[in-house]
Amino acid sequence: MMKRLSILLVLLMISGAAFSNVVISGKHKDKMKDGKKVNCAFCHTDSKIEKKKGQMVNKKVFNGVNLAKIKNCAGADCHK
Repeated sequence: MMKRLSILLVLLMISGAAFSNVVISGKHKDKMKDGKKVNCAFCHTDSKIEKKKGQMVNKKVFNGVNLAKIKNCAGADCHK
């Protein structure tokens, strides 16, 4: 029983991670910036944007800072 519960928990964690940012990932699909693919790691590691739920307001502001003012979010094909 414990083994089945552990397997189910792992599967839920994997599926949760895979589908957690479908909308954001879809908008950035096949986009490149500075030779790097724009994905979750690009924003949360390279740009140092926090992983916090509910931090976007009107899809334009991040913690009170306009996306166009964040270096990696500004530029061609990005948030302007």
